[in-house]
Amino acid sequence: RVNGVALNDQFDRATVRVNLDQKLKSWLSVGTSTQGVRSNRDGMPVSFGGAFSSNPLISPYDAEGNELLVPWPEDPITNNVLENLRVVDDDESNRVFSSNYLQLSIPRIAGLTYRLNAGLDLADHNRGRYYGRDTQTGLTVGGESTVYESQRNDWTLENVLHYVRNVGRHGFDVTGLLSEASSSLDEHEVDAQGYPNDVLGFRSNLALLSVPQYTVTDSKLLSQMGRLNYSYDERYL
Repeated sequence: RVNGVALNDQFDRATVRVNLDQKLKSWLSVGTSTQGVRSNRDGMPVSFGGAFSSNPLISPYDAEGNELLVPWPEDPITNNVLENLRVVDDDESNRVFSSNYLQLSIPRIAGLTYRLNAGLDLADHNRGRYYGRDTQTGLTVGGESTVYESQRNDWTLENVLHYVRNVGRHGFDVTGLLSEASSSLDEHEVDAQGYPNDVLGFRSNLALLSVPQYTVTDSKLLSQMGRLNYSYDERYL
């Protein structure tokens, strides 16, 4: 866990990684490089920007040491710079990245190899934030929340044929590639106001006003490539 310089600014991450290269047969090899990451950013740090623009003569606390909802009565729209410490904020993301390959030599055709490359990148992000009535932001609207969810799915497949052949002084090197890639991102966000109480926060669906937003992005790519190298006498290409 890493703590930032601001109050409530913290970051927690756990990582698992697997690297493997294995020759199963004289003509067959496989390998993977896979990593999984879980990140947690719960809690909103206090606002430096709010502190810079705030009156330096006021205090965020009252005489008894309690945080003031409105620290500057002459300017009631100015929030307490420590307001974020009261905000309920859950922020977690997960990601799995994997790069794999399978390579084999065709026994009956000398010089011919086939390689399959497969890549996968999966990620999700879930964040819920609630301003209750103990914050100025939430007090004016009866509680305010934002819930955000996203899922990303990227993958790539590459099929590669490679053929090398020497005939006397003549050398041939041929490569063919067929590749397919896909990328998709789903995002869902709901902004809500007007909760009957602060007990459940953003986990409640009882808000008087909810504004949902939904975005889907999807793309695919199919590509081919061919390459021929010819050499003579190992001197000319």
